[in-house]
Amino acid sequence: MPGMNGFEFCRAVKQDIDTCHIPFLILTARTAAAAQVEGLDAGADYYFSKPLNMELLMLSIRNRFDQDRKLKERYSRESHVEAMELVHSEKDREFMSRLLETIDSQLANPEFDIDWLCQEMGMSRTRLYQKIKGISRQSIGDFIRTIRLKKAVQIMTHEDVTLTEVMMRVGIQTQSYFTKAFKKEFGKTPGQFLQEMRR
Repeated sequence: MPGMNGFEFCRAVKQDIDTCHIPFLILTARTAAAAQVEGLDAGADYYFSKPLNMELLMLSIRNRFDQDRKLKERYSRESHVEAMELVHSEKDREFMSRLLETIDSQLANPEFDIDWLCQEMGMSRTRLYQKIKGISRQSIGDFIRTIRLKKAVQIMTHEDVTLTEVMMRVGIQTQSYFTKAFKKEFGKTPGQFLQEMRR
């Protein structure tokens, strides 16, 4: 590559907010432990030296995608799995932390919308959509709804308040939408969730 080596390219990819969530694999003739440390320090997810064992490469890639898929499925299905568990790189952790703080600051606001979020994050709608989709496999709207519903679960499990207050605190205005969204997200209605919790 003109102008930079593979380690420098890896570091640039992993420091860019648009690409830091993409798994990075280094394949090189450099086999020394110091080179492996340098590659992993640059942010590489995998380091393979030549000659390449194709079976090891394919298994590593398959395992990575399987782990990511399972984690994303757990996140969308289980109320206690937090969004921060979806990110691996430092840049993604910074992004997710800022995103969650921004969403949390407006959670009770039923007028809170995606355009406001894009403006606060300093990102276009397309760029924010791609970033959230790459991390969570959800659209921006679905991601926000999941955050709202997980916050509702947190309130329901830690405080003795009415469902109406829970809805108000997470910015959901109608009981029917709350029940429908909650059941879609967790496979049970809020009432069923509370009954199971009290057993």
